[in-house]
Amino acid sequence: MLYGVLRPHVRVARAGRGLAHGAAFSLVVDEGAVPLLGFAPGPGALPWQTHARGFVGHLVFGLATEAALEVLAPVQL
Repeated sequence: MLYGVLRPHVRVARAGRGLAHGAAFSLVVDEGAVPLLGFAPGPGALPWQTHARGFVGHLVFGLATEAALEVLAPVQL
């Protein structure tokens, strides 16, 4: 939601067509906040392949988010 709000006003928010958003979300949420809150084990408890798969998934999420917002941008609510 924050990405959608910042996107029209902060040029750097759109960096990489959503890839920067996906990468940041992966690192901050999956690798940081989720383990800190105790919802998942720490990063060292899982193999690197698990982290890589999650990271790539978030990159795709960032691209899809940007694509959807690009389509919806002309729509006035």
